[in-house]
Amino acid sequence: FLVASRVIMGVGGAMGQAVGTAIVVSVFPSSERGKGIASQTTAVAVGGALGPVFGGLILEFFDWQTLYFFISTLAIFSFSLGFYILDDSKIGSFQSKDRVYDWAGAIFSGLAMLALVISINNPFEFHLYGFTPFGLMIALLFLILFVVFELRTNSPIMNLKLFKDPVFRYASITRIVGFMGRSSLFILLPTYLMNIRNISPGSVGLIMLFSAVGMAVGAQSGGRLSDRYGHWRFTVLGFVLAIVTCMFIALFDANTSLVYILIILLFNGFSMGFWATPNQVATMSSVPRESFGTIGAFVNLTRNIGNVVGQALVISVISLIMVSEGFNVQLSEVGEVDGSTESFVFGWKIAYIAVIAITIIGLISAILTKSQNYENREIYGDTKRSP
Repeated sequence: FLVASRVIMGVGGAMGQAVGTAIVVSVFPSSERGKGIASQTTAVAVGGALGPVFGGLILEFFDWQTLYFFISTLAIFSFSLGFYILDDSKIGSFQSKDRVYDWAGAIFSGLAMLALVISINNPFEFHLYGFTPFGLMIALLFLILFVVFELRTNSPIMNLKLFKDPVFRYASITRIVGFMGRSSLFILLPTYLMNIRNISPGSVGLIMLFSAVGMAVGAQSGGRLSDRYGHWRFTVLGFVLAIVTCMFIALFDANTSLVYILIILLFNGFSMGFWATPNQVATMSSVPRESFGTIGAFVNLTRNIGNVVGQALVISVISLIMVSEGFNVQLSEVGEVDGSTESFVFGWKIAYIAVIAITIIGLISAILTKSQNYENREIYGDTKRSP
């Protein structure tokens, strides 16, 4: 029952994310699209950071069931605000009137993502007869079916021809790769702080707030600047800053100053917001209005894929390093076994070398979004501008 309820929560949350992005892009004029998306990104960053803090406080004084009553209260409050504030006449429709819902495309894409997520979350079963390669083959099969069907149907859920546009293509690659690099911090830093530095879970949540604050400031800055000067230069600058901060994060050890960690987290979060908002502006500005709903969902999908793959990658790297040194323990047990701290720190450095390499790929992809004078242009109904 709990698992089924969580699935329903996930479906509802995904629907809200997809429609939310489309609504923001629709109600803000193209000249202020960066500001609108920046506000949405800020809300996501602050909410995502405050959630673990309040969740930890609730669990410290009450049982876990109370947490879901708290979540339900927030959901009812959000629903009420949306019901009374959102105006359909101002938002308008995202679809042409003659379109029908693409059930086959939705099913094929959903099954492909489900198989991918389940497979990638079991990286250590990657052997010839294990589930991981079998699951990846299933994911690939459903992906092929999805592509074939979308190219043949008259009302595709995802217009794959959009990938012919260099801005849309490279912005999508940039987003996936960027979140692959960013997600490592959320999965590794709590383990480092709690198991290596012996910091309480509540304090860890407060430390993670610095990254969220930086992301909020970066999103506002990058979004507003992209409205004035175009998306390309700020996406590139954000990735450069991300690479630099990842180099500093790779040097963390058991004796690193907490003040130093907080400063690096602040700038790393800033880099994330600084590139993510202009990147999303570029993506949404390269598609027609009737695709806003679908592409809004796709933007969130690329983020989730990047997070899942990135986290699985860094966990695999650290775990393989520790196993090779004779420490076959869970990450939650790091620090409890003699020598495991040093092994984890070494694995941390190797993992972040991989993260830096991934982020460099994202930087290259971000640079390519400027190709053929596509900088800050609106291809459907708005005036085109060259850089």
